[in-house]
Amino acid sequence: MNLAHYPAPILLAFCAALGEVTAGANTASPPAPVATDSQVAKTEGVEGTRFLQSRTEKDSDAAIFLDELEKLLKRKSIPGDATKSETKLKDEFLKILSQAFSLKDAKDYKGAIALSSDFIEKSDSSKIEKALMLHFRAFIHLESETFQLAIADYSAVLATANFLENIRLDTLLARAHCYAKIKSYLLAIEDLNIVIFSPDASATQKENAFLGRGLVYAESGSSKKALNDLDAVIKASVLSVETNAQALIVRGMVYSKSGNVEKALADLNTVIAMPGVSEKTKIGAFLARSIIHFGIGAKEKEFADLNTVITASGVSGKIREKALLRRSFLYEQGGNTEKVLNDLEAIITIPEISGETKTRTLLRRGIVQVKNGDEKKALADLTTVITAPIASGEIRAKALIWRSFLYRKSGDTEKALADLNAVIAIPDAPDRARAEAEKAIALVRQLRPKR
Repeated sequence: MNLAHYPAPILLAFCAALGEVTAGANTASPPAPVATDSQVAKTEGVEGTRFLQSRTEKDSDAAIFLDELEKLLKRKSIPGDATKSETKLKDEFLKILSQAFSLKDAKDYKGAIALSSDFIEKSDSSKIEKALMLHFRAFIHLESETFQLAIADYSAVLATANFLENIRLDTLLARAHCYAKIKSYLLAIEDLNIVIFSPDASATQKENAFLGRGLVYAESGSSKKALNDLDAVIKASVLSVETNAQALIVRGMVYSKSGNVEKALADLNTVIAMPGVSEKTKIGAFLARSIIHFGIGAKEKEFADLNTVITASGVSGKIREKALLRRSFLYEQGGNTEKVLNDLEAIITIPEISGETKTRTLLRRGIVQVKNGDEKKALADLTTVITAPIASGEIRAKALIWRSFLYRKSGDTEKALADLNAVIAIPDAPDRARAEAEKAIALVRQLRPKR
């Protein structure tokens, strides 16, 4: 887990778990068809959305999991101790591992997995070398967000007898991180407790385990236990500025979740004013504070914090995307459609965003354009979403319902009915979407001109 070394995943996990907010008008269904074609579509109600999604963030600092492995690669051997001599690593293993690291650095995760898998399955190398390669492959699975596969590989590493202790403890931290991602909190805590009570764990590993356990307690709803662990980290006599700042941010979010806004803001303000803290961590504090400002209705302060995040030079595309999304809702609440569309366009052009995020953003932009009367652009965006292979049944159903409204508005009832029937035919469409489509079909048929 080594949370002290990569703040973004901590903040993303906490903002996702503790900072769930209700975004303003989003992708609610258009009004039911009516006889007057001049009616303008309006969104009704609100739809909950997470301000940040931990599963969408890949931060290269997570490579701290591989620190010990990289040290072995440079050393070309496993150091000995009082009970065993130094173990030389084979040249073939070192060569393949070096190539695998190069693929990882180039973000070629598919190639890295293929290379490491080939070595694991076909090589006659020692159990230790295979375990080291499994450790590497597990990290690639973690980066690829295939957490179950990462857990399987980390478990295989831990099953290797007489394994290097530093690697074993880092493996436990990494596996705990994966368990937390899939909400297997008890298993995560079990791994973290092993590190906490291990006499061989370094001070840094223990700090990370306490911080990680605090995160898991918070995500699982045990705020009191979370605060106990976070207080222990913050009060530690030997603590880096970064670790202290990250613990304060996490504690601030736990305070916020518990309703103690004053203490939450105090922790986050401390981080923002703290000398020696990295820009990335301060961005995390601004981001967390914006969520609290949203919760208490302080729109101007929320807006200022979001602007700080969006304009920061060191912010990742994923974090910028979420800040832009939140700011676009503020603009929408203020009736500034032009700036809403500008922010949505900025999200769409971020290289790092996932295909799912892009289709969701295109859907929302299409809906905003319907409301703004730009039906041609709206139709183009909605059609792009409908035909996108990656679009989920829910997203495709919403886009079809909105496009059917445009068709009905233009007088093309046949296309409107075709879209509504397509919603019903989507295997994984939500029941509510099917119900809306069936209701709209009945109304469109009533309003269809008689031949």
